[in-house]
Amino acid sequence: MVDKCVHQWGGVYINPEGYIQLCGISKEKIVGDTPPHISEVDNLQDFYASQYFIDQRNTPVADNPYCIACTRRENNGVKSLRYMMIDKYGKNDIGIEEKIRHLDICFSNLCNQQCLMCKSESSSRWYKDDKKHEDSKFKRRPIKYRKWSVGNMHKIIDLLPDLKILTIKGGEPLIQDEVIEILKYLRDNKLNPRIEILSNFQDIPDSVLDVMYSLTNMTLRISMDAHGEAYNWTRGGDYDSVVDSIKRYVAGCDHNPDIGYTNTLNRWSYRSLVEDVKVIEALTASLNIGHKNYNIQPVMGPIYTSPFAAPREERLDVVAAFEREFGFIEGDSMTYGALKINHLSNVLSLENDVYELDDELIEKVDEWEHIINDIRATK
Repeated sequence: MVDKCVHQWGGVYINPEGYIQLCGISKEKIVGDTPPHISEVDNLQDFYASQYFIDQRNTPVADNPYCIACTRRENNGVKSLRYMMIDKYGKNDIGIEEKIRHLDICFSNLCNQQCLMCKSESSSRWYKDDKKHEDSKFKRRPIKYRKWSVGNMHKIIDLLPDLKILTIKGGEPLIQDEVIEILKYLRDNKLNPRIEILSNFQDIPDSVLDVMYSLTNMTLRISMDAHGEAYNWTRGGDYDSVVDSIKRYVAGCDHNPDIGYTNTLNRWSYRSLVEDVKVIEALTASLNIGHKNYNIQPVMGPIYTSPFAAPREERLDVVAAFEREFGFIEGDSMTYGALKINHLSNVLSLENDVYELDDELIEKVDEWEHIINDIRATK
């Protein structure tokens, strides 16, 4: 399986527009192809066994243009999704059987934040600004909020008994009616796949928390890119509201909740990585919930929002500061107080030159910062 991806034998991704992709970072549309849409498929398991997926499985990853995100990461020392899936599928007993055991799904792009490295495909709040910059050098693709899932929910519900992992992303999943419907269905029908929810966890109402309390097999991954005002600028969100939701969720659980954090390093926030880790460690320790995962990953695109669009000297300083504070990086994980910090190879990858820092890229970085400042000033 060195030249293959286990995800293509057990997993599938449905994006916020309802298109069926190989995974959450595959590049079907980027290379000019249109993936199949869920409205065109009668049964997801039957489609997974069709010639379309057989052809994908028979194509080596290095030769598949849809898989460029992973090959690019691997070529630059960044931990790829392909290798993460090997570990995940091993832990969840997902073998090579050409059957969907892992559904990775976004029910829509409805979101309550507007992260600087995001786009309207994944956040409805970006539509107005993406429309404004559609024909600019940034080539944004405006996508309106829409519910692809109307009329298709039964196809997802039919798949639920087969699943070992259900990953739900957004937009922001916990403000979407479809997600709450699925969670209630799993609870009421006593289905027990591992549920992974990637959420900003902002302004979560008590009615949603009540559903979550009963799902003891749920893993909640909370996006925590920076903290305080830097978080608010990065994500167009409300950091204090996120912390309040975390505290209410932990207090309401009658079990130790499986929560963790993901810090997606962008061109600006990566510089505060050390302080961000310390702040989240202090929060986690105060909750008295044991060790929790803190995952670090860099933005790879849009390029002008990536930490690799920063000068190498600046990136080296961040790596050096990280090792001074937490110790030398010798593996891919380390323990710091109440946190298990993961994907440390991504920290070391900041030493690499992934993109050419030419005048055009530097100009786009500066201009994007001004655009974000203008957006934040009007909210």
